[in-house]
Parts: sequence; C-alpha cells; structure tokens
Amino acid sequence: MRYVSLAIALPFGPVSGMARETSYLFIWVVALCLVILGVVVFFTARNVIKFRDKGQGTPPQTFGNNKLEIMWTAIPLVAVTVVYIFTVLVMHWTDPSVAHPHPDLEVIGHQWWWEVHYPKTGVVTANEIYIPTHKRLLIEVRSTDVIHSFWVPQLGRKMNCIPGHPNYFWIKSDKTGTFQGTCSLYCGSEHAWMRLIVYAVPLAKFNQWQRSQLISQASVASLHPHGAKEFFSHTCISCHAVRGTIAHADYAPNLSDIGARPWLGAGVMKNTLHNMKLWIFDPQKYKPDCYMPDLHLKHRQADAIARYLEALK
Repeated sequence: MRYVSLAIALPFGPVSGMARETSYLFIWVVALCLVILGVVVFFTARNVIKFRDKGQGTPPQTFGNNKLEIMWTAIPLVAVTVVYIFTVLVMHWTDPSVAHPHPDLEVIGHQWWWEVHYPKTGVVTANEIYIPTHKRLLIEVRSTDVIHSFWVPQLGRKMNCIPGHPNYFWIKSDKTGTFQGTCSLYCGSEHAWMRLIVYAVPLAKFNQWQRSQLISQASVASLHPHGAKEFFSHTCISCHAVRGTIAHADYAPNLSDIGARPWLGAGVMKNTLHNMKLWIFDPQKYKPDCYMPDLHLKHRQADAIARYLEALK
C-alpha cells in the first residue's frame, strides 16, 4: 500500500518547472474528461427517465437530426484540438530540442537495475543519481536488453530506454530533497524491483560528492583483507567493478560506493550488513531471475565479503 499511495501522490507534487507543466496538463485533461463524463451521464439519465416506457406503444421514430449531429461532432473536435495544442506547448516548454547533444548524465537500463555515468568526470554509480539543484541537466537514456522506461515523477517526464536508440530529455530540481523513481514500463519478472533514488543537493555538495566518487577504494582491502580476498578470488570481479582495484567489469552494478547506498537489489531490501550477507549468499531467493547466480558460498565467506563491501563508501 505504501508504494500505491506513493505512486498516486508523486505526480501531484512536482518540484521542477518541467514536471509542474506536465502535472498541470494532466490535471486539466482529467478535469476536462470529468466534465465530459458529467454531461454524458446527465443526458443519459435524463433521457432514461424522460423517455422511459409509459405503456403508450412505440414512440414515433426520428431519422437524422442535423443540429445534434453537428454538435456531437464539433464539440469533441474542439476538445481534442485544445488538448492537442496544450500538449504540444507543454512538450515544447519541457523538452527543448538539442541539435548536438552532450549529456550531463548517461542512464542505462538493465534487467533489473540502473547504470549511471557522469561523462564529464568519469563517475560511475548504480541505482542512484546525484544532481545539483536549480540546474537543468541533459540525460541520455538507453538500454542493454529490453525496453525500460525511466521515470522520476516529481522531476520530469517519462522516457523510454531503447536498445540501440538513445533518447534525450531534461531533468531539474528546484529544491533539495530525495526523490524516488522507477522503471514505468513492464520489462520482465522483476520489473517491480527496478527502482532508483535521485538526490538533489546544493552545487557545492554535488561537487564534493563527485570528488569523493573518484577516490580509489584500494585501501579498503587492507581493512578487510579476508573479505577482499574472497571477493577478488571468486567470479565477483567478472561482473562488478570497484574503483582503484583490479575489478573493472561493467556487466553488473559498480560497487565502488555500495556501502553508502540505502538499498540492495535496486530496492529489494535495505542495505544493512545482515541483508548484504543474505543477498550475497542467495540472491535468487530475494530477486528471482536476476543475473547474479548462487555462488554456493559458505556462510563465513558471504559474511566476509559482506563486511568488505559494506566498507566501500
């Protein structure tokens, strides 16, 4: 129920001009539809009551009524035209075209998680996005497998992530805060657990975060040598990357700051040491069909790896 109420409430709480215009359009279209529904219900009820069978035989039949036919053709045409015009205007205001796009962010949809790149600095993370407030950012979205749809309701429009066809759109936040997003297009069995979090922070804090994301994590291995040994000796490094180490793979989420993320499995469970161990020991139990296999680790091995990963912040 929490996610249902969240889905209903968020479109009505925009925190950017782009999301606000889209929300207003949605509300006005719904209002127009309710007016049309009210008119139809009123006249239907009126005719049912007024022309009900009174035992007087078959009423006279009328064939054709030019005035009514013109009205029920012209009124819907005007309504659809008005909606079309305002939709085009909102699209123009919220999604200005870019002749030669140089994105500030690249977001790649996977089954079932989000890969995030900051091409200007080289920062790579997963399932979370940091943006500076009051600054419009151009996002490029694409997919590596099936069609996904990137959507953070309070910040802007939906945009499909299509394999082999990058799409572009703008995102902006007018205030600091944490905003939840999701994949809004069914993309497989674990579609519901393909969530992401957007943190809108002041520019100084955003720059500080980016600098922290470029610091090598090689020294963490000395703090948790057993866990690091287990991590680098198994097939973890065939899929994951850890900044400053020999793990460079990009098939699965980058783990360089996994210890600082609030969720595991793109929203499946809270990120705690205990949950990390459970996830490593048997990921298929908590997110069936995900691409992370059961490595048949012993509990002590999973615990050691979990302690190493929780230290990556």
